[in-house]
Amino acid sequence: MSLAIHFGAATVQQEVPCNLPAEQQLLGTLMLNNDAIIAIRVQLKAEHFYVPLHREIFDGIETLIKAGRRADPVTVKQLVTEGMVGDMTISQYLARMVRDTVTVLVIDDYARAIIEAAGKRACIALGEKMVDLGYATDLSIIDEFDALRAKFESVTRALSGDEKAKTLADASRRSLASTALAYQGKGLSGVDYGIPFLMQMIGPLLSGQLIIMGGMTKHGKSSLIEQMVAGAAMNGHPVWVNSGEMKDEEARPPRPSPDHRHQSVAAGPRQGQRW
Repeated sequence: MSLAIHFGAATVQQEVPCNLPAEQQLLGTLMLNNDAIIAIRVQLKAEHFYVPLHREIFDGIETLIKAGRRADPVTVKQLVTEGMVGDMTISQYLARMVRDTVTVLVIDDYARAIIEAAGKRACIALGEKMVDLGYATDLSIIDEFDALRAKFESVTRALSGDEKAKTLADASRRSLASTALAYQGKGLSGVDYGIPFLMQMIGPLLSGQLIIMGGMTKHGKSSLIEQMVAGAAMNGHPVWVNSGEMKDEEARPPRPSPDHRHQSVAAGPRQGQRW
């Protein structure tokens, strides 16, 4: 009995794992530039946020973006519970998050940090349930063990960044929903690169796509790519340009775009030009 008490006693009072700055930075970035949501490569959900208000804000942002509407402090405020955050109103808190936003380039890192903290909290909760199960007097605990094991596996997948497998039916529903919103004029699903005739032919660029452009030498492949990149940047999308043909002395670090809403990078021969 003394051995069990020894191993069960906490020696140091520890804080609950959370990353409030990452939550605030991510939400501020999304309200500043809604297109930044496509840069989040992990399966981030509202339940991953530690602060209840942040869950409401993220859920509101997702709801507005999916409806093709602008998600900013004014529109998001209508979808969250009214109250105070310290000495700030909800409007002031939302505005401060947008004001303190640094860059959209690391939004995926923020998302991963939020999920990692949520996974740690889940491990703590599951550990406590495991302790309770160990002290249980019920002899039939196999089902409980199996349920806990399944939850631990779920936490492991979340921490490793693996997403749950998606079926063809899921993809079809998302595709039809995006098509319906675009047809109703409620928003464009994807990246608008600003070339009307090409948009009519192949549509917008979508997250996760690999586009391969072929053609003879000097037939305008690079020029077309540059126009698409410039158009995407002018429409507020974060862009990165890299040429495998550039020389060592032509490579340069990122430079901010004149448009403060996003940051873009051009690497290669055209090093003197900003997108």
